[in-house]
Amino acid sequence: MSHQIITTDNLQTLLNALSNEPADVTIVSRTEPAMRKRGNPYLGKLFKVSTVSGTLNWHYTAEVNKQRDREGGFEIVDGVPTVKEVETFVAKERKWGTRLPNSPFVEHKGNFYLEMKVNESQGHQYRDENNELVEGEALEKRKAFFSKKSSSSRQGVENQIILRDYRFDRITAITLHDSKATFIVNNDSNQQIESEVA
Repeated sequence: MSHQIITTDNLQTLLNALSNEPADVTIVSRTEPAMRKRGNPYLGKLFKVSTVSGTLNWHYTAEVNKQRDREGGFEIVDGVPTVKEVETFVAKERKWGTRLPNSPFVEHKGNFYLEMKVNESQGHQYRDENNELVEGEALEKRKAFFSKKSSSSRQGVENQIILRDYRFDRITAITLHDSKATFIVNNDSNQQIESEVA
């Protein structure tokens, strides 16, 4: 698949120019996993490289309500399908950041993030500060410092709607599926990371 090299700033400009309609994308991100700081020799030296497919320009509340309808529209009473009342979900305000109107962007303390509904994780790997693959026992040593994830949710659904915010300077590649355009993000040729989006 052919691709174009682009900077983070140009990527933000490009995505801002898209219509405000839902758009399917696949991104590659390079992020630091949440880790405990005390006594951690790996802090700032481990990165998660993930490939994720998802949707931009979507509405969290509407998606959760659609999922509630899909999962709970009927119940079987004595072998007979009965319409079941589904409670409407209302999202709380964001805990951090401000969603910018008519865009998939969130601004927080001068940084911009891409808000995305995750449809499918297509895999990940861990890399060190030299971009060397970290796996096996070496990875397990580092995972001992990972922060515990919270699994609480107010959605009230079995298959949760997953919202992720990706800081723009952590996105290394993106494919816009409608236009079949792929962009590799490269802000510094000395730190170029090889990334391919399927």
